[in-house]
Amino acid sequence: MQQKEEASEEELRQQKAEMQQKEEALATRLMHTINEMETISEQLADERRQNGQKGAALEEAKNEVAKIRDMKIRLESERNDLKRKLESAEDDYNKLRGVKIRLESE
Repeated sequence: MQQKEEASEEELRQQKAEMQQKEEALATRLMHTINEMETISEQLADERRQNGQKGAALEEAKNEVAKIRDMKIRLESERNDLKRKLESAEDDYNKLRGVKIRLESE
């Protein structure tokens, strides 16, 4: 009977040793998984930060494009005003030239 008890105790010791090995292996895998998750979290945080910076740069670029578009519209308007003034000045010049020629011919 004592041999049976000793065999049972040895079996229990072996099972306990196997369970400790499995526990250590699981703990190692768990730590590895936690480290991987931390690395992935850091990468995601970096990507999120970079995307935020890209978004801010894109927004700034959009604002600059809008300013340039507004400036283009103002310059086109000013150019059209100057063009009308030049045409008016040319018309006045031609009228004055015609008056001058008539006066000289009299």
